[in-house]
Amino acid sequence: MWFAPNVTKMKERGDIAGLVKALRYKEWSIRETAAHALGDLRAKAAVEALGNLVQAEKNPYVGLTFAKALTKIGDEEGLPYVVDLALFADIDKVRMSAGQLLPEFGASALLFLTDALWIDDLPIARRAAETLVFFGAGAVPALAAVLEGKVFAPASTMESNIRAMQTRRRVAGLGFNPTILVAMGMLTATNGRIDAAADALRRINDIGGHEALRTAANSESEPVRLAANKALGIAQNRDA
Repeated sequence: MWFAPNVTKMKERGDIAGLVKALRYKEWSIRETAAHALGDLRAKAAVEALGNLVQAEKNPYVGLTFAKALTKIGDEEGLPYVVDLALFADIDKVRMSAGQLLPEFGASALLFLTDALWIDDLPIARRAAETLVFFGAGAVPALAAVLEGKVFAPASTMESNIRAMQTRRRVAGLGFNPTILVAMGMLTATNGRIDAAADALRRINDIGGHEALRTAANSESEPVRLAANKALGIAQNRDA
């Protein structure tokens, strides 16, 4: 582009192609405004371009701007890119900000993070637990299931389940079905995973989470008992 694109007029015209092209303009203010415009227009045709920019961008704060646009658009094709930022960004503030976006994607994001609780990379599993806190009470069953050594499978409509499963298969880095592996005894809840789930339940500060912790405090598993009692102790001290 020889002249700065007029993003405002592009938005008024609904010029999606022009706005996508503006995402790569040299001036950041133009790129940022174009991203916001595509989000406001719910431009599903821009999801791939925005997602590629999230992955390619070296500055995670810039990537977060594109992730926010993807969240506004709301198409599930954009979910893996936002999840990637929430779990793998090097800067805590960016990870937290991206994590706060994920509840907007609903059940699909919840299912992915539920699976991510079980991945071998424990620091990433911990981040998944931390991110589930943003889902509030809706994340309690998934986190409580970890304390029981199970993978939570929520009941929902067939259509929602199919969409969610398709999203989970698209997300790079999983490549496994934790439900099957847990059932076969090939995957267990390690102490770190248990601690992360218990702490997340404490931070959600929901009555259902507290009930799950109280139940876990009487578990036959010593690591589960210790993690639950530690979380309950912190919660009680906070409320005192």
